Amino acid sequence: MLLAAGLLTCFSAANSFAQPGGRPGAKQERPFEVVAIETRDGVRLRAAFFASDKGKDAVPVMIIHEWGGQAGPYLPLGLALNKAGCAVLIPDLRGHGGSMTYPVPGGGTEEFDIGDMGPAHVKAMLTQDLESCKAFLKEKNDKEELNLNALTLVGIKEGCVLSMEWAVSDWNFPSIGSRKQGQDVKALVLISPEEIHKGFRVEKAFRDRFVWRLPTLIVAGKASPEADAANKIYRRLVKLRARVSRGDPEGLELELANAKLSGVALLKADPSVTGSVVKFVEDEIIANILQHRWVSRSE
Repeated sequence: MLLAAGLLTCFSAANSFAQPGGRPGAKQERPFEVVAIETRDGVRLRAAFFASDKGKDAVPVMIIHEWGGQAGPYLPLGLALNKAGCAVLIPDLRGHGGSMTYPVPGGGTEEFDIGDMGPAHVKAMLTQDLESCKAFLKEKNDKEELNLNALTLVGIKEGCVLSMEWAVSDWNFPSIGSRKQGQDVKALVLISPEEIHKGFRVEKAFRDRFVWRLPTLIVAGKASPEADAANKIYRRLVKLRARVSRGDPEGLELELANAKLSGVALLKADPSVTGSVVKFVEDEIIANILQHRWVSRSE
């Protein structure tokens, strides 16, 4: 069930946005709205949504933050993608940011303790949180405000594990008759990727013939702790794609920034990373939007 969009507690980074030409000190309108998305198990997720004016040609992008992170620091990346024409959703996953409570039997709520969160919670992020976020985008799709069939996932650190795991589920979700329900993820962006998190591994994606063929951008700091994982994932994808193509694998990129930083720190310190993400989405998905036919999900 989706709750009506509303203005909740502001993201800490919201005040960093200003509209061009605004008077100093004047109240500025945010370029995104804060929405509440309720999962099937009753957890209320806070998310930022950047609407697009491209209608059915708008590429939806979902940014999946790292473990212990939240949406706020990724608002500048969301804005940059939005300026390129994308509709961007950045949720706080359960136990993070503004998504800290869960319902308990008998009524009332309790707070998540991230220190006690394990594999079962990660599974719930996949089957409850991300599925509910997709349901939110599905509603936007059926209002002709975006094209869900061109969904792009941007994962950061542990969020890369979630992105690849969920992409496998999406590509293996069966349609019901002529009603399309899955195979919507069309590209992956992995920033400072981890290979394993709470028992979930990116390895699963390498066994799925659909997911390892998706256009993929991998970014990491050259001297960062995630550089080895980024190289390993890239080499594995190159090897897999060599089975079906000759020469350089199309739609696969590895960018190693000259930095020791990871995740949001890398994005903040090196603006070229954000530029690379936007260019990748423009080149691989936006430029080819006609290949990803808009499909109503209400039929």
